[in-house]
Amino acid sequence: MPIRRCAGLAAFAVAVALTSPVNAHSEAGDECGHAGDNTVTVAAGSISCADALGVINRYLTDPSVVRDGEWVRFDGWDCWTPSPEQQVLNAFSAECNRGVDDIQVRD
Repeated sequence: MPIRRCAGLAAFAVAVALTSPVNAHSEAGDECGHAGDNTVTVAAGSISCADALGVINRYLTDPSVVRDGEWVRFDGWDCWTPSPEQQVLNAFSAECNRGVDDIQVRD
């Protein structure tokens, strides 16, 4: 195998190893991490796990976001927490969506 080809393969292997899945764009169904005891999941669209976790963290903890009834809206995101009965039916305890991107906090 020529040296250049080996060097190219080695560089590719290092790049793949250094690419964090948290920074890569996720797809529907990907689990990104935790919010408390629950799992943050990309339910639809394509958003990085880092961004998904950031949105959920801001929704759950940032006192500066404006609440409009059960909804919270910021940076184009619409977030809500369903009632306990709805949580059982929907299988999530919080949800944020913007356009085609949908993030859920699942039990």
